[in-house]
Amino acid sequence: MRRNESSATRNWATKLSSRRAIFRLVGLVTGVMLGWTPGEAATITAASCNNTGGQLHVQAAVNAAANGDTVVLPAGTCTWTTPVQVQKGLTIQGQGIGQTNILDARARPDAGAGTLLDVVIPQGTNFRLTGIEWRGDGTQGKAADGTIVLSGCSTTTANYRIDHNKFNQLNNNAIRTHGNLYGLIDHNDGMPGYGGAHMVNSNNESYPRDGVTCTGAYGDGVWAAPLSTGSIKAHYVENNTWYGYYNASASSIVDSNCGASTVVRYNTLTSSGIGSHGTDSGGRCRSQRWLEIYNNIFLHDPNEPVDSEGWFRGGSGVAFNNAITVNRQAGFNNYFKYTNLRSDDPGQRTFAPWKNSTGQFPDCNGTTPWDSNSGDPSGAGYRCLDQPGSGTSAYLQSVDPPPAIKANNALEPIYIWNNTVNGQPDNCGNFGCNSDGVVKVGRDVFIGQARPGYTPFTYPHPLVGAASAASAASPTAPSRVRLQ
Repeated sequence: MRRNESSATRNWATKLSSRRAIFRLVGLVTGVMLGWTPGEAATITAASCNNTGGQLHVQAAVNAAANGDTVVLPAGTCTWTTPVQVQKGLTIQGQGIGQTNILDARARPDAGAGTLLDVVIPQGTNFRLTGIEWRGDGTQGKAADGTIVLSGCSTTTANYRIDHNKFNQLNNNAIRTHGNLYGLIDHNDGMPGYGGAHMVNSNNESYPRDGVTCTGAYGDGVWAAPLSTGSIKAHYVENNTWYGYYNASASSIVDSNCGASTVVRYNTLTSSGIGSHGTDSGGRCRSQRWLEIYNNIFLHDPNEPVDSEGWFRGGSGVAFNNAITVNRQAGFNNYFKYTNLRSDDPGQRTFAPWKNSTGQFPDCNGTTPWDSNSGDPSGAGYRCLDQPGSGTSAYLQSVDPPPAIKANNALEPIYIWNNTVNGQPDNCGNFGCNSDGVVKVGRDVFIGQARPGYTPFTYPHPLVGAASAASAASPTAPSRVRLQ
């Protein structure tokens, strides 16, 4: 029976592929007659929302599609054991949260085997994913990659949007990005399957140093480029709702790394925060580059202790107009942390290639080739490699190990202002806004002061648009060309 199902699926895909040119022509002619714009894309409806065993229906529909097409997933609760591979600029559209439900049943031979949708976005195309609920099946082990993985090259425009989905207790990060993408993740809902999973893990490892092609690795190219604040050149995470785990800040809505530029705005977070990685903690990958946190609402259980709502572990950014509801007596240590871990707990930093001969990340004391070691009395080694408040650096050539040259990071301070706790102005938390060994308030971080020259990017993000938002709220299959 399974053999027959597989054969039928292949036959369906073959016929669909061979006939798509005819349907495109019919759709184009009909469109001209009815006043549609020439060049309307095709719509392909999968036989079901399954992608497992002999029912690789979603993959078959993707294979039959071309750049600009829409692949529609019917309603139903469907199991995926095999990841869907996409190397086209498509729209993949379900029938809405609770209507099209994808069950993660992929086996986990290792922590890097949790991807269900692997998308490579060709340059100059756009990808959109909307109207689907992604569910953990309660039996799969933990993964540490991404249920949905996006990779590709953005140069000056955004080319992905993930909207109006639900991520329901997945034992994995919901979304992970690679390459150098800019885009939008909006109007999604969800909670993780375990305390270390995030909605978004953003990375910008490569960079278009020639303005055309994304090359290099580890975030070196991003760090060597001028900073672009309040611009299209970022991952925008906006208007989402995310429920973390009680007293588990690890289940943050965002965790950024490898030169990422990320903007987290207009979200509602319950028992959750906003994370990042520094150069000390991601192997050869560099720190996040830029992080904006604004107009978010943070909610906490009355008995829940809170260490911080956001952590700048490296790079620069802004945090403003955020509001927290929290019981300060239960514990509210910091509003935002800006700790340089190499000066705070250097004995625990053990990631290659930055570790020293003892196997530990060396103290920020000027003895490593990458630190500046200006002799500033606030901390030997200042300015430390990619520390909080750091900006553009020398190019470390995207090789591993990196060349033994000083990074010479520019000073690009973090600015924190106009935040509230329980309705009252506060930018610091119970511990106050303090300096650590090398990160100095009033130099590397400014509290209560807006960043000079900074203007937030357009809200809502241009990829939303009135028509796009309306169609995403109640997804329906486009009707101009319907293939079944």
